[in-house]
Amino acid sequence: MKKKSIFLRISVLIIIGVVSMNLTLAQDVNDKIKVEQYYQNLGGVEQYIEIMKTSDSNPVLLWIHGGPGFPDIPILRYFNKEISKNLTLVIWEQRGAGKSYLKNPNPGDMSTAQIVEDGLELVEILKKKFSKEKIYLAGNSWGSIIGLKMAQAQPQKFHSYIGISQVINSKRGRELTRDWLRELALKKGDSTTIAVLDSLDEKSITNDLQALMKESELVARYNVHNQDVEIQVVKARSYYDDYKLEDMMKGAFFSIEFLINDLTDINFDNLTELDIPVYLIHGRNDWTCPTLLDNEWIENLSAPKKEIIWMENSTHGPPMEEPKLFNKILIDLLQ
Repeated sequence: MKKKSIFLRISVLIIIGVVSMNLTLAQDVNDKIKVEQYYQNLGGVEQYIEIMKTSDSNPVLLWIHGGPGFPDIPILRYFNKEISKNLTLVIWEQRGAGKSYLKNPNPGDMSTAQIVEDGLELVEILKKKFSKEKIYLAGNSWGSIIGLKMAQAQPQKFHSYIGISQVINSKRGRELTRDWLRELALKKGDSTTIAVLDSLDEKSITNDLQALMKESELVARYNVHNQDVEIQVVKARSYYDDYKLEDMMKGAFFSIEFLINDLTDINFDNLTELDIPVYLIHGRNDWTCPTLLDNEWIENLSAPKKEIIWMENSTHGPPMEEPKLFNKILIDLLQ
């Protein structure tokens, strides 16, 4: 119960800091976007897929959600549906997450390697389904770990890779975040924050999940977006009948038990070459994944094309913090 409480606080902090189930939904009269919902067997486990599209001839974009284990679908439906007017947006809920978890709460292998294999299997299925030689790939936050590993493993399957709030080096990123927090706390005379940072630096908090919780609390205190965004995010998370926070958290509780080490240990510093274009979309004010690491990584990366697109008014959640601009950027990149 204590671990569940901890992870609930982390998930809510990250969210703020930053119809009944049918196989096919009716076509939206206003925007002509068609929505398809189904379960796909990947790695021997049924996993939930949601597709938003206007035409099968449009480019296909596979979206890898964050978390670990936390669905992006309510956010994408609410803030980013416009993307699917120009692109076929495929949203996959990983084993152990969202509706995939609710359908199968015992999905077997919960390693990052298996999730990557599931994703690559899905790519082959989508290529056949939409008669495409290649598709586009986007990973958001935790999903950027899965997405970049997929692009690294089989770049020939993708037109390009888009990392949103890309995780590069988790341990170094957390060190930079703590330094930033300490500097702000000293300026403000915030002795409480300084005491928490001291306990983290001295490693008196040794449990990774508890340490991450403490850091997330501090980042949320100092690194927040505007109140209107927070209100809209809360509304989006509860807007759809088929997505309830308590259900989404079930998968998140489950997933973090298996994936916390991969989340906190990931390091892409040695990935210096990709054979496809790489685009990073990052909030200029993100201190969950500090921007310095993106700058350094992409500068050292060899790729046919590479670019960082900065979202000047975003922290860790550009798709929901600046949705109109985010949607336009993504459509322009992939057209």
